Amino acid sequence: MKLRAGMAALGIAAAMGSMIGFATQAQAGPATFPGFGDLSFPDFAVPTCAHASEGSLAVLNCDNPSDNAAALAMAVKCSNGVTLNFGDVIAAHENRRFVQDCGPGASAVFWGGGVRLL
Repeated sequence: MKLRAGMAALGIAAAMGSMIGFATQAQAGPATFPGFGDLSFPDFAVPTCAHASEGSLAVLNCDNPSDNAAALAMAVKCSNGVTLNFGDVIAAHENRRFVQDCGPGASAVFWGGGVRLL
């Protein structure tokens, strides 16, 4: 049952635009409704990653502001034909920096993958 809940959370995170390149974060705060007073709604924090090529290095900076862990899966194609793979779990409220080297004279040219809540 826990596996199905995790898979459902992955689908929801993808639908909310949590893929690499999208810095989507939807938040809802307190609201006032006549006759009901103040109602608080939970914050919906979405993990995001930003990627960059720094010389021959493929750099991925990820932020997970959520209360849940997030899974990272990213493949990088380098200009010399080398493929680099990033994959890890990012804990709740964690910022992580991932760095891999394409090799001498090469640079990261194509990024594909994403980060999703577990």
